[in-house]
Amino acid sequence: MPMFKNRNTDNPKLKGKRLQDGRESLYLAYYLGYTKLIHPETGQIHIRHERKKESLKLYLLPHPKTARDKERNQAVMELAKQIRYERELQLKEQHWGKKMPRIGKEDFYDFAASYIERYDKKDKAVVRGAVAKFQSYVQKTYPVFGQRLKTEYLSPEMVKGFVDYLNRICRGSGANSYYARFKKVVRHAAETGCMRRNPCQGIYCKTDRDIIRKEILSPEEVLALASTEVSALHTDIKRGFLFSLYTGIRFCDLKRLRFSNIDYANRTLKFEQAKTKGHSRNSWVSIPLNDTHFQIIGNKGNVHEPLFRLPAYSTCKTVLRAWVKKTGIEKHITWHCARHSFAVFLLNSQANIKTVSELLGHSSLAMTEKYLHATDRLKKEAIDRLPSLTL
Repeated sequence: MPMFKNRNTDNPKLKGKRLQDGRESLYLAYYLGYTKLIHPETGQIHIRHERKKESLKLYLLPHPKTARDKERNQAVMELAKQIRYERELQLKEQHWGKKMPRIGKEDFYDFAASYIERYDKKDKAVVRGAVAKFQSYVQKTYPVFGQRLKTEYLSPEMVKGFVDYLNRICRGSGANSYYARFKKVVRHAAETGCMRRNPCQGIYCKTDRDIIRKEILSPEEVLALASTEVSALHTDIKRGFLFSLYTGIRFCDLKRLRFSNIDYANRTLKFEQAKTKGHSRNSWVSIPLNDTHFQIIGNKGNVHEPLFRLPAYSTCKTVLRAWVKKTGIEKHITWHCARHSFAVFLLNSQANIKTVSELLGHSSLAMTEKYLHATDRLKKEAIDRLPSLTL
C-alpha cells in the first residue's frame, strides 16, 4: 500500500482506492466546509459537512517488482501530488477572491505546436516527430494528460519514462535524435518562464552512439531487390533506392539531384549535402560513376530535370516497405539503410576508411568508424554459418 503523506492542512487530500484488478486508483478528497442545520421543532443543532471526491484517472501498480514498474509508480505519484497542489491553489483563489502566483499553466502541446510553427531549421520534421512521440507515450502511460498537459506537470519521472519508451520503439540513433529535439522544446519552455525548472536536466538517452544499429542489406539481397518488379508508377522510387545503395546518398540529397550534377565527360557525380551545407568543409561530395550507376540513371535528360522523380518521403517509405516484403527480405529496411549498406559494402571490400569517409561526406573519420562495428558483426555471422564439426 502506498503512503499518502498528506499534511493536516492539505485540502484536498490525496488518497487511493484499491480496485478489483489490484491497481490503486488515486483520487482527491475535498473538504468544502460545513453547514449548521437547526431542527424546526426541537431547536437541536446538527452539523452537515460538505465533501466531494475527484478521480484523477491515475493508477498505481500493485507490488511493483521491476525497475520500470517502480519508476512508473513514482512518476504517477509525482503527477498526482502536482495535481493536488494545483487544486489547492484553485480552492484558495475561490476563498480569497484573487489569483495566486502561477507558473506552468500553459498547455505543453500548444506551446510545442507554437514553437514548431516558428522553428526554421532543417530538422523541423524531426522536432515535430519528437513531440508527437512524446504525446503518444503520454496517451499510453498517463491517459488523463493525453490531450492536455500543463507544463508544470511535465516531471523528470515522465521524461525518464519517455526516454525508456524511445529506446524501446526506435532503431539506430533514432532515440538520441528524438530526445535531443524534445529537449530543445522543453529547454525553450523553461527559458521563457513556462515552467519552474527544466525536467530534462540531468536525464540522458543512454544508447551506444558508436554502433550503427540500422539493418544492412547483403549483396545477394540487393540483387534480389533489383530483380523484383514494382508498379510502373514506382519505377523511379526503385531506381532511386538502388542508386542510394550504390552511392550512399541520403534521401534528401537524392531528391534534389539534377542531371546538371553529373559530369558525363569525367563520369562523376558532384553535389552539396543539405545536412552539412554551410557548416562543414566536407559538404561537397564527388562520387565516381560506373556503368551500373548509368544503367540505374537511364537516358540523359535536360540539365534542370531531376535525376529521379520522387514523391514525398512517406510515399517512398510505403513503396519501399512493400517492395522489400515482396522480395522476401525479412528486415526492417528504411531508405537510410541504403547509406549504411553502401558504407559496409565498401569496408568489407577492404576499402580505405578515409576513402569511404570522403564518399559519404563525413566531417570526421570518427563518424565513419561506427560502421566498423557492423563489418565485425557481419564477419562473425559469416564464421558462425560455417558447418559444425565433431572430432
